[in-house]
Amino acid sequence: MYRTTPHQQLTASLRYTQQQTARLQNLQLQVSTGIKIHRPSDDPVAQQQILQITRAQSAATSELSTLQGIESNANSAHTAIRDAQQIVVQVRNLTLQARQTTDSAERQTLATQVDGLLSRLVDIGNTRTDQGYIFGGMQADQPPFQLLDSGKVQYQGGTQSLNGLAAVLPTGASLFMFDQSPTLTISSNGTGAQVGTGISVGSGRNVLEVTHTATTFTGASGIAAGSSSVAEDTVIGAHQLTIVDTSGNGTAGTISLNGGEPISFTSADTNLQVTGANGEIVYVDTSNITAGFNGTIDLNGEGTLSLDGGPATPITFESNQQLIDASGKTVRYLDTTGLVSAGQETLDPSGGTDLFTSLQLLKDDLLADIPGSERDTRLKNRLLEFEGLNEHILSKLGQQSAGLERLQTQQTRLEDLQLSLAERLGEVQNTDLTESVLRLQEAQLQAQFTLSTTASLLSLSILDYLG
Repeated sequence: MYRTTPHQQLTASLRYTQQQTARLQNLQLQVSTGIKIHRPSDDPVAQQQILQITRAQSAATSELSTLQGIESNANSAHTAIRDAQQIVVQVRNLTLQARQTTDSAERQTLATQVDGLLSRLVDIGNTRTDQGYIFGGMQADQPPFQLLDSGKVQYQGGTQSLNGLAAVLPTGASLFMFDQSPTLTISSNGTGAQVGTGISVGSGRNVLEVTHTATTFTGASGIAAGSSSVAEDTVIGAHQLTIVDTSGNGTAGTISLNGGEPISFTSADTNLQVTGANGEIVYVDTSNITAGFNGTIDLNGEGTLSLDGGPATPITFESNQQLIDASGKTVRYLDTTGLVSAGQETLDPSGGTDLFTSLQLLKDDLLADIPGSERDTRLKNRLLEFEGLNEHILSKLGQQSAGLERLQTQQTRLEDLQLSLAERLGEVQNTDLTESVLRLQEAQLQAQFTLSTTASLLSLSILDYLG
């Protein structure tokens, strides 16, 4: 039978003592730190679980931080939008007040208040946090709104919201500059222009210029256009002249336009002004009136239309003629079948206009030198706009409130996930103190016994050596 020598027993005992000492130190470390895995070799499977859990914790923390930043911006945006909605309420009340006054000084005071509210609205639109301009969309590094010297407000922010955040962080364009088709009214300056049925594009007030270009006559009366006809005639479309040759030989008589007051003519007149019953004007040359002509003749005035300085478009006398302004961004449709006179008309929007433009129009309406009836019509249009804008902004507030609730729900889920991950991590890596203390006590007893045995073997080994 194979028997170990005392020296071999001592060597094995010393090795076992080292192992117990290492185990004892590990258990002491677990008890003192509360963590049972300090090296991957302690438990490779548990170490892999720890790495997976900590990666998930890091991702959840990063996402939660992002959501908290978004929520902070969204709360600032909510406050700003509500402030803007209160401005809409204020200007609506100012408009109602303006309709009840006939005093120009009071209107001037109201216009000053509107100007102040416009500046405040620009400041609200340029609300900024540490993360940038909250209504700038994808271009949050610069103020989205700029108040120009002309008094107009220009939007220079992004047209798209940050990904997935349109509800909680709307762009300034969607909030304040939204562009819908307005309903138009035309000031009654006698041109006969009416609103067409096409869908208008672009907001704001427009100026329509009706310009006369030529007058033509039918029949064999011998009458012709005067030398000032092209530049000075105001007749547009179909009209009638009544000619009475009182001389019988075409040298003298009377002439009237559209039933207006007859005026005398002679064959020496080459640029005679004839004014109609409604103030329309035509210049005629009566030097070749047909002898003995008595009766009516038709005349037709041709012309062009121009919108806000845009291209001159020949009048087609149709029910839905399209006009485009100089910028190419505004489109209006007019019924030109009833045009009767050259002149200028104002196309005033009712609804569908952005908030800044509505405030500018209100200020202009208060300061404009126009008849009271026309001012009242314009102020009615402003009221319709402010009511629509108020509904639009309240709708945005509702969408944002719902979006904020979703953000808070996401944050709650992430916080719950963090708690769950922390619990799971604790289960994997934290020390069970009760169990570890018992194991430490057991290891200490074993270490004491091993040390005692090793000491005995060491004594025997020395005696063998001495023997």
